[in-house]
Amino acid sequence: MLDRWATLGMPLLVQLGVAADSTPDDLARRPSAMVATGSDEIAGDVLQMRTAGAIIRMLLAKQFVHAIVWEGWDDAVTHLLPHTGLFSASGPRPLLEYFKRLRRDLLT
Repeated sequence: MLDRWATLGMPLLVQLGVAADSTPDDLARRPSAMVATGSDEIAGDVLQMRTAGAIIRMLLAKQFVHAIVWEGWDDAVTHLLPHTGLFSASGPRPLLEYFKRLRRDLLT
């Protein structure tokens, strides 16, 4: 789909969010049913990082993607989508460290 949008000849901004949990989220303004994508052996935070990391690496390989915007900052306060925050009630998620590494390695 990205390659098809690229035929427009314009830079793309991709807004992305990957949930770290499939349980109901009372603080989400746009609650939705989440599909469980992992096994019980992998923590939701780690699964979020692995899933998002694979998508982000693919997006970074596309020249026409000029920005990636993460949908969600802190799940401990009111937010838009369920469980997509870089912070949970217990602290930062591994995905935040992944973003820091990307910034350090690719943007500085």
